[in-house]
Amino acid sequence: MGSALLMRTGDAIDWQEVRKVEVEPRQYLLTLHRKSGSPFLLFCPPEHFATVREIVQAQTALRW
Repeated sequence: MGSALLMRTGDAIDWQEVRKVEVEPRQYLLTLHRKSGSPFLLFCPPEHFATVREIVQAQTALRW
């Protein structure tokens, strides 16, 4: 139950809110750091990771 209190089941982030992006390709994970608040974790299936990474990079080009 404790972990459920820390986890959000629904969340959203505006591209303007992203200050930094970290990529962990082995885990198919993108971490979008917000200007304030907790990071936005974006997990992708392997077959979609490259496409999602390209979209995030295009929208946040100056923050990588």
